[in-house]
Amino acid sequence: MSISSLKVAEPGHVLGIDSLRALAVWVVIVYHLNASFLPGGFVGVDIFFAISGFVITKSLLERAPKSVFSFFTGFYRRRFVRIAPALFAYLIIFSALAEYMRPHAGLLLVLATYSWFNQVMATSVSGWITTPLSKLGR
Repeated sequence: MSISSLKVAEPGHVLGIDSLRALAVWVVIVYHLNASFLPGGFVGVDIFFAISGFVITKSLLERAPKSVFSFFTGFYRRRFVRIAPALFAYLIIFSALAEYMRPHAGLLLVLATYSWFNQVMATSVSGWITTPLSKLGR
């Protein structure tokens, strides 16, 4: 089976990916609600990564680049346009919440929450809470 032979609902949309994505969402939600009910629920995150890899690869194979430079700049431009709005909304909302919940935490909290520094703190400080951005570095 090749990527071009997969059934599509509309141009560029593969049937079944949405169902697999929905299954992964439910698995992760159930795992977070009660880990003992679904001990392997963390696999839902792996499913998301596999779906992302498939979708990105499919997207890249469908484009005919004029040059290697245009290929990479186009790829990263599209990724930025997709990710940046949610990232900026996250940063604004959680910066406000961090200031409200810990008004005197200062620069350490900001660095730890929004950068690679969170990984350093998570591995060296007992009980440190990681953030969604920390998962991007793994």
